[in-house]
Amino acid sequence: YTLMTGGQTDLWVYDTRTTRAAPVVEDHEDSAWPAWSPDCDRMVFVRSTRTSHIFAGEPGAADQRQLTHGPALDFAPLASPDGKWIAFLSKRPAAKGEPGTPLLCVMPAAGGEVKELDLKGVSLPASSDPVMTWSADSRQLAFNASDGASKMDIYRIGRDGEGFARVTVEPGEEVEPHWSPDGRFISYTQAGAGRLEIAIVPAHGGLPRVINPEGLKCESGVWSPGSERLAYVAYQNSGRFEIWVTPVAAP
Repeated sequence: YTLMTGGQTDLWVYDTRTTRAAPVVEDHEDSAWPAWSPDCDRMVFVRSTRTSHIFAGEPGAADQRQLTHGPALDFAPLASPDGKWIAFLSKRPAAKGEPGTPLLCVMPAAGGEVKELDLKGVSLPASSDPVMTWSADSRQLAFNASDGASKMDIYRIGRDGEGFARVTVEPGEEVEPHWSPDGRFISYTQAGAGRLEIAIVPAHGGLPRVINPEGLKCESGVWSPGSERLAYVAYQNSGRFEIWVTPVAAP
């Protein structure tokens, strides 16, 4: 987790066996965006001062390696399920030194060439929120973006830049994609016309299906490891925030 003290952010890890917490990175730079590798032996994270870069290493070890370089702001790293790749967002300097539009990039987890994925003119959201999810086979990414003429939709693209396709065509906003662990579906939050719902759609396109109860405002769905259930946040009219779980086959 990220801990802020005295205006600076550092990474800490809590050990459930010993019930103790220890710093992962604790120096003069800010650290954030921690993401575990699939084997949980390493993590990728962001260290920043005037720019921000992606680092990787064993928590608490001294050999944490810097994976990205240059003047761009690199953030929101996400390790692939096979542990061999890292997807992240990058903002390169634009006019007057201000960060430009976020780019979706992929690189080997061991370090190496950074590949900027061609999103065919659609734009990632300007906020720093994570917008992408890996497929179970680590070959594709799904993300939310806008083509400029409509609101956010879910798209997918191969990690090699091939196979770009639009997944959702609904009139509202489709955000927060999560690829099911079995690779069959992508869940997302759908907003518009006073509705806030959790829907799923076949990963390679098809008809979406809302899985939360009608009339209940819900968002932020996440899959169970076996892909048979979704958990999500529900908002009651009383103002309560609740966690709901539903079987996908029979919501």
